[in-house]
Amino acid sequence: MTSVRSYSLFSTPFLLIAALMLSGCANNSDNTVDRFNNVLELSRGQTISAEHLQSTSFASAMVSINDSNPVLMVLVFIDQNPNSYAPRLTWIAQDKATIITENGRIVKTTGFLFDNVERLVEYSPSSSHVTSSLPAPDTSWQAMYDWSPGYRFGFTASVSSISMGEDLVESVLWQQPAQRIQETVHFNGLDSHITNDFWVVPETALHKSYVVKSTQYLGPNMAKIDMLMVKPYVMTVTPEGIN
Repeated sequence: MTSVRSYSLFSTPFLLIAALMLSGCANNSDNTVDRFNNVLELSRGQTISAEHLQSTSFASAMVSINDSNPVLMVLVFIDQNPNSYAPRLTWIAQDKATIITENGRIVKTTGFLFDNVERLVEYSPSSSHVTSSLPAPDTSWQAMYDWSPGYRFGFTASVSSISMGEDLVESVLWQQPAQRIQETVHFNGLDSHITNDFWVVPETALHKSYVVKSTQYLGPNMAKIDMLMVKPYVMTVTPEGIN
């Protein structure tokens, strides 16, 4: 396995890429969209090499569904949750399936074969928004899930977390120590639960904390999603504030 001695943070603004893909802007915009499409096309139906990942200029993740061969997903859009103010990251695959993450948690999916998460939010009688915090040990909160297809809305769950210690997370490009946080999601009224794991890189003077790897289930008896951020989107810290 190829590794690096120090982990190089990867952060690129993607707020405009989706708009560029829809608007058909010329010149530099077309070049950006062409490079974006080439990254996805070159990853279709083949083993993704370290050289291909290294040459990719977009934030990207290797994603495996139910332990299948991993596919490359690229960060196509960033917006902000209007309630929690946390960044919402939209990742897209070559077949146009998408995963939206917030603080590392999968909060919405599209294009999955059997089940999709329509919404995951933190729930209380007075508010409804995705938790504004990254996975952390010894925390608890209430969640609400919506799934499709079918009218499967408003399923509440109790979420609790523990620390599983520190692991060395590896990709073909780097190695990174991270704290493993395990969240157990107990679904009220369904007599079932799922267990999700998140590997969280701690905050430093240069960047905010972020999830570099996760294993998450869309719901009870639903798909398992493994995500490894080979080129993660990272919020950097500057004298002017967080970027």
